Amino acid sequence: MPTEKNNSYFVYLANKLSLINQFTTFPNPSVGAVSVFKKRIISTGITGRNGSPHAEYDAIKKAKNKKIDKIYVSLIPCSHIGKNPSCAEIIIKKKIKKVFYSSDDLDHRVKNYSKNKLKKNKVIISKIPVNDLCFQEIKNYNYSKKKKLPFITSKLAISSDYYSKHKNKKYFTNKKALKYAHLMRYKNDSILIGKNTFEDDLPLLNCRINGIKKKNKVFLINRNLVFSKVSYRHLVKIKPYIFHCSKNDNLIKKIKQCCNLIYIPNNLNKDINVKLICRKIFNLNCRKLLIEGGLKTHNVFLKNNLINEFLIVKSDKKFRNKGKLKAINLCKSIKNKLKFEKNFRLDDNEIFRYY
Repeated sequence: MPTEKNNSYFVYLANKLSLINQFTTFPNPSVGAVSVFKKRIISTGITGRNGSPHAEYDAIKKAKNKKIDKIYVSLIPCSHIGKNPSCAEIIIKKKIKKVFYSSDDLDHRVKNYSKNKLKKNKVIISKIPVNDLCFQEIKNYNYSKKKKLPFITSKLAISSDYYSKHKNKKYFTNKKALKYAHLMRYKNDSILIGKNTFEDDLPLLNCRINGIKKKNKVFLINRNLVFSKVSYRHLVKIKPYIFHCSKNDNLIKKIKQCCNLIYIPNNLNKDINVKLICRKIFNLNCRKLLIEGGLKTHNVFLKNNLINEFLIVKSDKKFRNKGKLKAINLCKSIKNKLKFEKNFRLDDNEIFRYY
């Protein structure tokens, strides 16, 4: 971390501020801003929950009528008018002479436009990169904007002998690993599961961490729209978006009463078109998707090279004859497709991260 009050220090501080509302500003990234006059901090700002206001607007508003000669931001200021005013326009009106930022924005409405607009109005703009893993969210956001796909994290729990299900137990990882799973839900804006996982587990798919309230969009893949009575009642409770290939008008009419249905045509190879599913999820303003499906769901997304990060939560327990669904082939595919980054322990459970 920079220790002197120079440009690098203030940019680093802006990035630290961006962590305050991290994961709560979807569909916008969480941004931090620091306004300065003669090397003294005048005010700070952060992106508000649900994306409004923008950090620069927040910092400038808090400064009231005090003079600002420089503003430092973790992401280049926007130049377009949407739900929020143009931050570049506000900077120009406030007669701020210099802007320093650490990350570019690949949103087509911002890319190059902000720089040109500020330079045209004699505002000096400079980039000071900050290389720190804790500021990863903007990189993931930029990936999503560039590809027009959500940044996808897959999570799979397995036993020490590579089974992904137990015949009698719904949960088999320890309490810390379960809390970690809920933290992953908090860090993403949407969750996707397959039909079998939904039928077997009837998951609530919410973030159950004390003090945190966060509602993610929930997506479910069920090609034929057939549900058991029990799972249909649960469907009414969580009201997911359902991707399907069905042409059964009666089922469509029935399920449409409680859920959003999205038709996805079959691929020639009979796999559902998961890339099209990802595009539809992106168009619903989701930028970070967590897949909690079973082996089949993970396999089809991995096969189509759509997974950016894979987390394997490995229990110390062996299931032996009580195990169901051997995951060893999927684990081999993950090692072939993705790069191992690190592993860490949560007591007797171990988490392996691939990207």
